Amino acid sequence: MTKNVNALITKFSEQPKKLFLIDGFGALVTAILIGVVLTQLSSLIGLTKIILFQLAVIAILFALYSFSCYLFLKQVKPVFLKIIGYANLLYCGLTLLILLINCRQIQPLGYVYFFAEVVIILILSYIELSVANNLKIKGQ
Repeated sequence: MTKNVNALITKFSEQPKKLFLIDGFGALVTAILIGVVLTQLSSLIGLTKIILFQLAVIAILFALYSFSCYLFLKQVKPVFLKIIGYANLLYCGLTLLILLINCRQIQPLGYVYFFAEVVIILILSYIELSVANNLKIKGQ
């Protein structure tokens, strides 16, 4: 897996704008899954609809940021990737904190969904921050 991730880092270091597009679509999928699908299954997840909607709103904000960067940045500077990379890490931390606080109510399906989401976002964040570092080294 490390080999595949390193290949992605190399590829996105050459075309960093595409990372914003991927991040934006991922955040949009997250917002739809959490805000539409999981809210209908809240009793099977173990979180209230309010908490799920709040997580979906955060994902929408991240999608707006990433799509804006993709559409409007002429040249990607490392700081823009670092912002979304660290924001994604904060989102993972918030998600894990919510799971910890609500551990008595969370159902197995909730744990499966959110742990899978956190793993995917952590990998994406690692790639974003690594690409940002590569761009910084190249002097962009």
